[in-house]
Amino acid sequence: MNIGQIPPSHLRAINAKNLQWKVVLGEACDNSFDSGANWVRVAFTGTKQLEISDDGGGCDNIEAMLTIGKHYRQASTKLGRFGVGLKDLACWLWGELVIQTIHGGVLRIAAVDWERLAKSDSWNVPDPVEHPINDGRRGTRLIFRKAMRNRPELDILAAELGYLFAPALWSGKQIAIECGRKKITVAGWKLPEFEGEIVRESFSVDGKRVELTAGVVASDNTNQRKGFTFIHEHRVILNSALGSKGHSVGRVCGLVVLGSEWKLGTNKDAISEGDDEMSRLEDEIFARVGDVLRRAESQANLLRNSAFEGAVTTALRGLLPAAVEASENRKARRKPAESQSGAVDPVGSGVKHRKARREQPGSTFRGSTNLAAIRFEWESTNDGAIGRADLPGNVVYLNERHPRLEHHRKMENVDAITDMCCMILSDAVIKNREACKLHIVRDFSDITSALSEVLRRQQETDDAQVGVSA
Repeated sequence: MNIGQIPPSHLRAINAKNLQWKVVLGEACDNSFDSGANWVRVAFTGTKQLEISDDGGGCDNIEAMLTIGKHYRQASTKLGRFGVGLKDLACWLWGELVIQTIHGGVLRIAAVDWERLAKSDSWNVPDPVEHPINDGRRGTRLIFRKAMRNRPELDILAAELGYLFAPALWSGKQIAIECGRKKITVAGWKLPEFEGEIVRESFSVDGKRVELTAGVVASDNTNQRKGFTFIHEHRVILNSALGSKGHSVGRVCGLVVLGSEWKLGTNKDAISEGDDEMSRLEDEIFARVGDVLRRAESQANLLRNSAFEGAVTTALRGLLPAAVEASENRKARRKPAESQSGAVDPVGSGVKHRKARREQPGSTFRGSTNLAAIRFEWESTNDGAIGRADLPGNVVYLNERHPRLEHHRKMENVDAITDMCCMILSDAVIKNREACKLHIVRDFSDITSALSEVLRRQQETDDAQVGVSA
């Protein structure tokens, strides 16, 4: 069978993607639950082997499962749209994939060696072998041999999948992870205990259904998933402060269950809707949780030193606009009367070029996000990460459990924490450059160059201010 039209060397580009275990295994679980499975088993067997099996409805078109860009859709499919899940997983792991799937009383078996295929000049692989069976078995088994990735920490992976697939696990479905004698039955994430009034409301945005639950986390509980957890069908889509309108979500936790009418992004980790619709969704959420947010901020002020967060937020908001202004000033701009062809004299650059592009001014992210609203907050995680950026919610989070950050916090080192925030924010914008309009960062292709420019210009500003004071 033929499983592609573009050069097989394209597979190496997929293999080089910066993916995570929770993402690729999440795609496999999506496929299983879309096929009607009640359980999924993830087993690390042998030295470099991974097996994923389920009791779903199987597949009668293995060619579609393996062909880049094709998608196998069944009546039970709810989330799969783009046909990238299994292929991303297989190419990321590399090595050989063996598929054993039962559908309609027929066992179909196929194998693809992705590394060997990438070196060839043809997409042709052996046709599946079919065997009729009548013993009532069902499901799919994926065997990845010679996998080229280090194994994840099983406990961390179980917690991550327990969060991603909390809705499925709440409904009685199961995910099991095994490695040797260690076996983990994944537990679904649960909302923390609340104190005071809890918001429980249903509403719609342009005819799309939404169910909201939110409250202030009890003062003696940690809030591992601060903000709102957005859910679609059997999985979590997004954890964000979207809907907070600039208020702190450090002590707020909530669920936003989206109806089947909502559209998702390619990897099902974002909501794929227009800016206007997302803005209306945020307005509707805030209209219902405004009192909760204000109550949570009062509690947070008692539980932590908000002065330090405020100092970093102020520094961050002061740093980025100055960098954006510097970036805008160095852009070549055409005089209004210039024609759209031939050599022109760009204003302020001292050089000539042809057909200078018009640049729309501004330093906003997608939608209503803007630099003036960006803020910094601490969060507590066990994954060892430094932090993360929530672009839709205008928040940069740093992990207060990271030893180096804990040191900076104890020393009240605002500059060091601000620089960390800039690094994380720059990285997030570069990775989402198509959806962002932050020119100082978007102009660069890598995080090192972007961050170097931001910090260099800020230091020049600081030095100039010191000179004026002297």
